[in-house]
Amino acid sequence: VEHSTNLLMNDQNNSRIAMPPYSSYSNNSNSSDCTSSSRGSQQPKSALHLSSSSSKNNDLLQLAAQELETMKQPKKQQQQSSTKKQPSAAHLSHHNNEQSFPPACLRLMSSLPGNLTCIDCHSRTDISWASVSFGCLMCLQCSGKHRSLGVQTSFVKSVSMDGWKVHEILSMLEGGNEQLDQFFERHEMGKSGGGGGSGGDGNATTKLSSPTAINALLDRYKT
Repeated sequence: VEHSTNLLMNDQNNSRIAMPPYSSYSNNSNSSDCTSSSRGSQQPKSALHLSSSSSKNNDLLQLAAQELETMKQPKKQQQQSSTKKQPSAAHLSHHNNEQSFPPACLRLMSSLPGNLTCIDCHSRTDISWASVSFGCLMCLQCSGKHRSLGVQTSFVKSVSMDGWKVHEILSMLEGGNEQLDQFFERHEMGKSGGGGGSGGDGNATTKLSSPTAINALLDRYKT
């Protein structure tokens, strides 16, 4: 009996088909692909948040670019009457054309670092005045001080009430309060009042009440 059982076992071993070596590898690869695909579908929340914020920024940039291109286009009457007679009229018209600050450009300008506070006193109240010459935003009180410097030094405009040209809007979008403040500090041209950057409070203007501090702060714009 033992001899017959041994013969049966030997026959079974000999009858087994040797599977190719890649069969086990393919099974492992399929399982690894499934696990990798399941991992890829479960992205972390932080990555999803970053991707959504970057897409919103890209959409805002595209809207701002479209608004600027629309401002560059001359009016229909100017296109029909003066394009053929005066080739340069269309070029001059979009430079002289003033419009209200476009909404997407306004949102983009407000999102720049430091643009929620005044460049000089770091107040958060009524930051709706701008120095086109320096590409910065300021409060009503500091805008009066900039006006006293003259338009040759600091050309001041209201963001909400004045008309804006394309190159003036570009100056504001290429600037920013934090960028200008860092430039002043890097060249040792004095620091802004309020002592807190974007964390300044609404009462920061009291630190610039003395004429000496005001003159020292405004002198940096004259260089």
